[in-house]
Amino acid sequence: MKALNAWPDNGHVVLSSSTMNEQLDLFYNNTAASCESAATVCAVPQELRSPADQSDEADQALLTRQLHEELQYRSGLHISLTVTDNTSTMMSVRHLPDGSKACVRLHRMFLTAPTEVRKALAYWIKHPRSRKHGALFRDFIVARSHEIRSGVARANMPVTQGRYYDLKEIFRELNQRYFDNAIDVAISWGRDCGRNTRSIRFGGYYPNEQLIRIHPRLDQAFVPAFVVRYIVYHEMLHAHIGIEQTEGKRRSMHPRIFKRMEAAFPEYEPALAWIENGDNLRRVLRRSRR
Repeated sequence: MKALNAWPDNGHVVLSSSTMNEQLDLFYNNTAASCESAATVCAVPQELRSPADQSDEADQALLTRQLHEELQYRSGLHISLTVTDNTSTMMSVRHLPDGSKACVRLHRMFLTAPTEVRKALAYWIKHPRSRKHGALFRDFIVARSHEIRSGVARANMPVTQGRYYDLKEIFRELNQRYFDNAIDVAISWGRDCGRNTRSIRFGGYYPNEQLIRIHPRLDQAFVPAFVVRYIVYHEMLHAHIGIEQTEGKRRSMHPRIFKRMEAAFPEYEPALAWIENGDNLRRVLRRSRR
């Protein structure tokens, strides 16, 4: 059962779980990131959408515009609003250093929030460290928690066949060769939200969902197959080894056995060299045009 953590001092409200997600994080100039668009929705790639999905997204886009306009009016600030389907961070805000814009990310449940909650959101955007409406937000998020679960359920429908790479086949080959077919989890391409970005998470293993997600920007012709295989192998190691509990109750997501097995992967060094090449990373960070 996830618990609501409120109120931290960094302008984020998150749901925490007793089980951590293991991620492969590669950040590129993240501190210089800016919020570019006025109101955006993280969406499933066009080729994966059903007619019903597209209708739902049209409705969500309208609600997003309405909420965006209302929050700007009530707060008196220039706001960049992104609506998410996150399973942990429900709301976050970051003000640009010059005070010209507030970058706001809200879970989609807030699109149909009552007026009282919307007014509280406008106040929170101006005063992100205030605890004034903490109880109100907590009660609202708990009451809408079923929407978080339904979002997870949709995200968990595996999509393995990409334009260039078939994750199912890669997973099958690696599982047979290196794990004696012992890894029993699902794998899927993730969703690509936004356009050009300054940071990227290539892969993640989600133990609560028994699911490996791979970032769809790796499904491009210029990305070598050995890089995709390495990312999948890395996340399979997380599923295989889990989290090691060390002395002092400290958790290690990359214990020694993990690092040994990772380093033993035949394509480990060339994959890492390719990933750490700035030109390659910049190409991946730019959204591909299909």
